Parts: sequence; C-alpha cells; structure tokens
Amino acid sequence: MDFGEALARLFVQAGRPTLRAAATRAKVSAQRISDWRNGRHLPRDFATVEPLLVWLTSRAVAAGVADVLTIPQWRELWDRHLNQEAVDTPAPPAQHARPYAGLATLTAADSELYFGRDDLVGTLVDTIVATCSGPSPLSPSSRLVVVTGVSGSGKSSLLRAGLARDPRISAPRLAEVTPEGLVIAPPVDGEADAVIVIDQFENVFSLADALRQSTLREVEDLAADTVVVVGVRADFFSQCVEYPFLADAWQHRCVIVSEMTRTQLREVITAPVRLAGGRIEAGLADVMITDLYEASTVGDRAGRLPLLAHVLQATWARRSGNRMTLSGYRATGGIARAVADTAEAAWDAIAPEHRELARAVLLALVHVGPAGIALRVPLSSSTIRSRFPPEVSTVIDEFAQARLLTVSAESVLLVHDVVLTAWPRLAAWIADDSDTHVWWQQLDADTQSWVANGRSRSFLYTGSRLEDAKSHRESLRSNYVHLLSSDNDDFLDSSVAMQRRRRLLQVGAVSVIVVLAIAASITAVIGFRQAHDLRQQRNAAERAALLSHIDSMEHSNPSLAARLLLIAHQLYPDDPTVVGQLRGAATSPLATQITGHTGPVYDLAFDRSGRYLASAGGDRTVRVWERTDTTPRYREVAALHGFGNYVTSTSFHPTRPLLATSSGDGSVRIWDLGDATRPALRETASLGHGTVYMARFSTDGRTLAASSDDGPSPCSRCRRPGHCARPRYSTVTAPLRGHCPSARTGVFWPAAGTTVSCACGRPASSRRRSANPSPGSPASRTPSPSARTAARWPSPATARTPNSGT
Repeated sequence: MDFGEALARLFVQAGRPTLRAAATRAKVSAQRISDWRNGRHLPRDFATVEPLLVWLTSRAVAAGVADVLTIPQWRELWDRHLNQEAVDTPAPPAQHARPYAGLATLTAADSELYFGRDDLVGTLVDTIVATCSGPSPLSPSSRLVVVTGVSGSGKSSLLRAGLARDPRISAPRLAEVTPEGLVIAPPVDGEADAVIVIDQFENVFSLADALRQSTLREVEDLAADTVVVVGVRADFFSQCVEYPFLADAWQHRCVIVSEMTRTQLREVITAPVRLAGGRIEAGLADVMITDLYEASTVGDRAGRLPLLAHVLQATWARRSGNRMTLSGYRATGGIARAVADTAEAAWDAIAPEHRELARAVLLALVHVGPAGIALRVPLSSSTIRSRFPPEVSTVIDEFAQARLLTVSAESVLLVHDVVLTAWPRLAAWIADDSDTHVWWQQLDADTQSWVANGRSRSFLYTGSRLEDAKSHRESLRSNYVHLLSSDNDDFLDSSVAMQRRRRLLQVGAVSVIVVLAIAASITAVIGFRQAHDLRQQRNAAERAALLSHIDSMEHSNPSLAARLLLIAHQLYPDDPTVVGQLRGAATSPLATQITGHTGPVYDLAFDRSGRYLASAGGDRTVRVWERTDTTPRYREVAALHGFGNYVTSTSFHPTRPLLATSSGDGSVRIWDLGDATRPALRETASLGHGTVYMARFSTDGRTLAASSDDGPSPCSRCRRPGHCARPRYSTVTAPLRGHCPSARTGVFWPAAGTTVSCACGRPASSRRRSANPSPGSPASRTPSPSARTAARWPSPATARTPNSGT
C-alpha cells in the first residue's frame, strides 16, 4: 500500500471529514492534503503531515475502528515511499475498464472516478447540512440550494458523483425536468426526507408557460419542507431571479462551480488512469493543460472541461497497452478539435440519403430560447417513432456509438451542451435557422394543445399568424423535410381549410351586403328627395310664419321685431324681403332691457352727461346704472335702500353729483353720488303722511319741487347757493293750493318763475314762484301709482332706455 492510498483509507476510517476541516487542523492548504491523499505528491517532511495523521487517527479510534496505523507505522510507510514519484508508482489492480466518462455525466456509481473537486464538495455539503438544520433568518420559508456555473463547468457530476463521496449526505433523490414537467425518483428504503437534486434546472424555461409556472410552484412547495438542490446554468440568472424563491436561494444559498486550477486539472487527468491500473506518459498532462488554456479564454475556461473529458476518453481508447501516450492524444485532434472530429466522423459514417434525416433528428434535440440560447432537450422514443421513418434508428445508433447521444428506453438526448457549440456543423445549423427553429417549437407546442383539446377549431391559426406559418412551412419542407410531424401538417392543413371556409362565407356575406347596400341606396335617394321637398315646404312655412310674426310686432315691440329680423337674416341671408326689412329697422330707435328691480319701475332719470341712469322701483330701491365704455348698455353700480315704501321718482342735479328721490313713505331724500359705487344719503325731508309722487330739480339746481297726497306742493331752495360743496335745501314758498287731495305731477314752466302742477281730476294750474328759476327750464313729470302710463313696462322689474340699435 502506498502512502496516498493509506491516507485516503484513513480519511474514510475517520468519517470522511472535509478537506477544509483537515486543513485547519494540519495548518496546511486543502489542496496539498488532496495531493497527498490522491498520491500526486509525498510530503517532503514528515513533521508537516504528522498533525494531520494524529487528528485523523484519533477520529478513527473514537469511531471504533480497530485496524488503524499508528504514528510510527506511518513514519515507516513515509520513509519507504519518500523517493518514489507518483507517476511512476505501480498502480493498484485495475478496477475500472473505463476511467474516463467522456462527455457523459459522472453518476453516483462513478464517485471513485471523481477527482479535483474535494473543496467544492465540502462547500456544497456544508451548505446542505446548514440548510437541513433549518431555514436561515434571511430566508425563513425555503430550503432551496442553488449550484450554478457556466455550461460545462461540472455541475452535473458534482451533484451526482461528488455528493456520493461524502458520507454526511445519504443517497439523494434525483429529479429531472421533462417535457411533461417535474419527475422525481421515489424514495429508497424509507428515505422520504432525503435531499432532492434537480439537475439541468434551466430546462424548466423551455416548457410552455402554464406548465412552467406549475413546475416552479411544485419546486417551491417541495423546498418548504425538504432540502432541494438545483443545478442551473449561470446564463439563466436573469430568468431565475424573476421568481422570488429562486432569487432568495441564489443570494443566500448558492454554490458556484468555478474554473479548476492547474493542480486540480492534473489530478483530473492522472488520478483516474492510475485507479484503472494504467499509466500516463510523462509530460502528457502538461500538454493537455496547456492546450486547454490555449483553446479557451479566462472567461470561458470553466466551460471547456467537457472538451478535456472527451479528449481523455479518446486518448484512453488509443492507449498503448495500459499507457496513455502523447501520440495517442495527438491522434484525437487535441482539445480544440476532439469533439468536432468525433462528430464529423460520425456524420461521415451516415449514408448520404440519410443525412437530411440526421439533420432533422439533431435539430429536434435542440431547444432555442427567446434570447437565442440553445439547450439540449430529450426526445421521447414514441415521438421519434411517430415522427421519423424507420431509418432513424441507424442514425441514432451511429451518434450513440460516437458517444454524442445518450440513448435510453424512454428517450434520446445529446450527451452534453458542449456539442451545441463545439461541433461547428451543428452550431451553424442552429445559428442560420434560429428563427425558423423557434417558430417550429411554437408550432409543435400549439399542435400538442390542439390535439389535447380534441382538435378544436378555436386553437387553429388565423390571419397574419397563419400567413406567417405558411411561409415557415415552405422553408421547413425545403430544408427540414422530416422535422414536421403528421400532427403538425394536420394542424396547419386544418388552419388553411378553416381560412378557406371563412373566406367563402365572407364573399357570400359581402355579396349580400352589396345587394342590400344597393337597395338601401335607392331607397335612400328616394327618401332624400322626399325629405328635401318636405324641408323646402317646411322652410317656406317657417319663413312665412316668422315674417308674419315680425310684421305683427313691428309697431307693438319694434325691438323684439328687430331681433327676430336678425335671426331671419341668419336663416335666410339671400331673402330680399328679409334684407329690405332689416335695412328699414336699422334706422328705428330700439330698446335695450335693463333688469334688476323685483317690482314695477315708476321713474327714470339720466344725469346731464348721460353716463348715469337712476331708476325708481316698487321694490323700495333706487338703482344707479352706469353706461359701459364700448357699448350703449348699462350695468348696475349701486342700489339705494332705506325707503319705507315704493319709490316714485328720481331727479339728478344738473351740475352736481346729487340725486333726489321721492317715496310712498312721504319723504324726499337727497343722495350724494360723488362715488357712484358708494352713494351717501345727505338729506331727508318729510312732507307728511301721504305719498310723495314727484321731486324735481330746477334747471339751475337751486330749487327742488315736490308733490304729494297731502295736496300742498311747497318748493325748497338751496340755502347755500353758489359754489357750496354740499348744498342744503329749505322751504321757500308756501304750498301751492287749489288741488284735489292728491297732486300727482309738477313741472317747471319755461317762463321764468312759473311752476305747473296737475291734480287728480282737474286741469293743470300754474303758480308763480317766489324765487325765480332760470328761464328756459324744461318740463318735468312724475308718474303716480294711479297714473303710470309712462312708467309701466312689459316686465314689472324692467327699465328700458332708448337705443339706436338692438
């Protein structure tokens, strides 16, 4: 027994501790311990390895192992092998006729052939053990562990053969993602709580949407109670993190399978052949490692391990006796060409008449995702038999013998994803027709849905999708004659037939619609003509009625007649009668309504400038209106309140901003309109208990006359004539006698010193005033409630002002 084999045996006796734990005890690197254990190197100083031996021996004795070497026996063994080289040491008897798996994945049965990843196995097992003890505080609801790395980095072998090397993990339950969903192996010997391992988890993203969602929910539910380890390619990171439970595992429980070091690669090359009883030519391992580095870059070196695995298998097949030689390695084509040469050799062995079939089979084993990422997918044996002719078995056997396909009773699968890129011919097929390939995948999924739903018409293609399918179908028939299945053809034929039926129905419907449209058009023309005649008759009747109404109102309400003429002109702009009447109305005085009072309007008065208008109303208010600058319309600026009864008259002072008002409460009030928006009451004179019907300023403004129910009509005169700022009035004449009890009106006669008054039921009488008003004063009058001819309007709350227009 050599030193390395004895040390490996002692590790097993000590319970297979991790290299990390052993390195901590021995105060040396884990890689050095791995080299010692695998026989690559012998410790140059026994004192360096002695702490490790003491720790492992004590663990083995504590475990009850009897045949443990003592420390002196270890020193003797070390002395005996001190000067021997690992590569020249006779290997143990042959245990494995096939030390290298090639592109195939190492399984639990091949765990003894799994080398170079002891540290990674320890890290993964530590993560699983920690997760088994319970969810972490950061992720309390999931027991999912992610193993990730680039394609070809060795994830599958780690999950199968690597885990089998550590005794802390019982046999895991393997699961895989198939086209039908997640398939989990049943528990063995009651190991219901065993770790579940799902390799190639990225295949879940090649499933249809509904199946993908249900599969992901199933995995999430499993991870709630059981530790689930998924192996997924690193280039599917963006798809995985869209799901919270996968993103959580990727962040907190992720083991990355990274690039191997030169020392690890040397162990991968030399250790299996020694285990198989063979030898390797000196320098061959260095050549292989150098070629591997030259055939790759730092970014994709981890993904080139399948190329090394394949070339090792091919070199072992070309060994000389039990010795792997450099010449045998060169005969394989080396790292860069080994897979391509093997695939091309298998392609050349296929008969020319079967190569189109082989091309279709290989492409059917590939799934191209939306981002253009190619994946290998299994094809069931039943699908192969139904889709392809019998000659397909010859094609599959040829590639299986070249170890490019994995064939089982249930399915056929490409041996590794690296074949998709390392074989230029297949890579070119995928790249050149990726769009057609993606369409065919979708067609296949739609066909399966159609068949599963009883070939319902609602699942068939229509419109632009069908037109696109026709063009792709022609491309597939010309380039991939065997790729379309009979169900695919039936699906497309049914879609085309349904389109043809719909077009016939559409043509018939259009014909019926055209006939109906012609009939409707004829009916519409007749109806239009009749409607036109009716409209003309109606318009003539309406015009006649409107003009008759205008004529009837021309004298009674010329303003409304003028407005109606404007409306008539808009309706009949070319009617000569309307135009003639409109021109005639242009010179007529028209009234503009001013609204605001809520009762009858009894009197109106303009100031000398014509800017202000005062109105006396039965609503016990006097309202002051101001003419706007741009139009002859008036707007209300003030309302005078405080009257005990209706207001009978208003009168503006001829030279000052004063307004005299009389009211049914027997008073005369004088208001200051210096600020028209804020009138101020200056004086109030009570003439008795009867109604005061009129109050008027003389032309010079010095005299104010009033008439009332009491009969007397005294005249008041300004007590401060001239230029006083606030004139005050006092009685300067005796009441004018000779009336009936009610004197209703009074005016200043143009003849100097004369006042004319009118009483109810009597003729007008005149009296000389004691004060002489200015000659030429115009006459004034005030209406009373019993004689309101000049003050009553159609609306009791409306005052009208003369206007030259409407």
